[in-house]
Amino acid sequence: MDSSTRSKWQVRLAVLVLFVVGFMAGALTMNIYRARQRPPRAGGRGGFEQMLDRLNLTQDQRTQVGKIFDDARNQLDELRRGSEPKFREVRKNTDERLQSVLTPEQWEKYSKPFAGRTNAPTRLMTNSAPVRPAPAAPATGQTLPATPAAPAPASPRVPTN
Repeated sequence: MDSSTRSKWQVRLAVLVLFVVGFMAGALTMNIYRARQRPPRAGGRGGFEQMLDRLNLTQDQRTQVGKIFDDARNQLDELRRGSEPKFREVRKNTDERLQSVLTPEQWEKYSKPFAGRTNAPTRLMTNSAPVRPAPAAPATGQTLPATPAAPAPASPRVPTN
């Protein structure tokens, strides 16, 4: 082999080695990145079980701690169920106040991102048309009776808890 052919092969080999090293560095970086990302826990119990493992609890302690957390979870669920009607009332009041200020187009833009959520604006839950405030009569300054805005387009009812 002459020296020019040999140097061409050395350059090609160096480029290939550089490519392989770059590929491996990229793969390693992706593995590190993924390892730092915390995947969602299946059932939400993975972290709880890991905590119990780190504490080196006895089986009796595990049972007692599990009962304590189950009791706390039940109390929180009961508290959540008891306060839900008040939260709904506040949301409904807020939506009614917003509807009196926003135009039907603005209300539609506001309520669109909430479609399908349990905390959606109440119009999406009840299919009721927003009520617009009464406009003032042009010449006399008297107000006309309040009338509902254009009917809302039909949307599926969102189940409430």
